[in-house]
Amino acid sequence: MTRGSLCFLDTNVLLGATDTGRVNHAACRVIVEAGPSAGIHFVVTGQIIREYLTVATRPTDGNGFGMEPAAAIHNVDALLTRMHVLPENAEVARNLVALVRTHSISGKRIHDANVLAAMSTHGVQNLITANLDDYEGMAAAVLLGPAEAAARIEALAEPR
Repeated sequence: MTRGSLCFLDTNVLLGATDTGRVNHAACRVIVEAGPSAGIHFVVTGQIIREYLTVATRPTDGNGFGMEPAAAIHNVDALLTRMHVLPENAEVARNLVALVRTHSISGKRIHDANVLAAMSTHGVQNLITANLDDYEGMAAAVLLGPAEAAARIEALAEPR
């Protein structure tokens, strides 16, 4: 990851930046807050926004944040000032089907395959995710965990 890099943010990074109780909260905050000023161009798709809103508004006893929709939307609006939303178009759908076919992907892993399909379609090589194992065996992307990504971003942000 270098200045000018496109970098896809997985839902868990946005959730980690929001939830102070998460182990990777500090790293996720560095990513979201310092990345753009370090020259990193963050991207997501509608899927990521949808997943964020789902967890943020789900009750806490259902592994959610229990936020009111207005508060969750406020967070999304703030996050979207730091990233671009890539379209999920017919080419993304074709790339998804190809990944599912090639790797015999099923169930929840199809959500992860869709992230990779969008990345491939739009020429994004870097993915920051707290769930590196979710992409095992199907990722052609550079996978970075939050701590590693935060360290790289901090290094880029240091005065030269």
